[in-house]
Amino acid sequence: MINFEDENKDKLNENISFDVMLEKEIEKIKDAKYKCEKYIGTCEGMIKHYKKKIKTAKDKFESLEEIVQQNILNFLKAAINEKTIPINLLDQTNEYIKYTLPTCGLIISKRRLKIKDYDKLYVWLLSNYPDYIIEEKKIINTEEFEKLLSVDENNNIIITSTGEIMNKYYSLTDIDINIKFFK
Repeated sequence: MINFEDENKDKLNENISFDVMLEKEIEKIKDAKYKCEKYIGTCEGMIKHYKKKIKTAKDKFESLEEIVQQNILNFLKAAINEKTIPINLLDQTNEYIKYTLPTCGLIISKRRLKIKDYDKLYVWLLSNYPDYIIEEKKIINTEEFEKLLSVDENNNIIITSTGEIMNKYYSLTDIDINIKFFK
């Protein structure tokens, strides 16, 4: 005869060992999930850390680049003014100055006039300098008018012959330096 208690104990033991087996598998999932989340968190933290390092490096480079470009511009201006660089060694156009060194070429864009408000300039020219308006097209002959303009020592844009300040209608572009390295 089968003892009821022995049979239930066997079933209970089977259930317990089955439950233990399931719990062990679930524990593997929990452990893997914990390790994965920890790994992802660490990686995300490192990404944030390196992004900050990259930004700092870029900021330092941009700052240094700005300082070096200003130094180059100052050196060139002084050399041109003191005539230590013969003008014939500079390749110049209306838009840039180019100076070639053994390792690189320096291209310095010149400041250019930029119209702030074309409509206001048009109205002003119509009443003050109508010869510079192309009537049939109702446009400004900017190329010819800008020949009358110059920049004074205070960076004011003026009509050279009268000294009238044109800053209301024009602005100057920034000087830009490009360094082209040779291989």
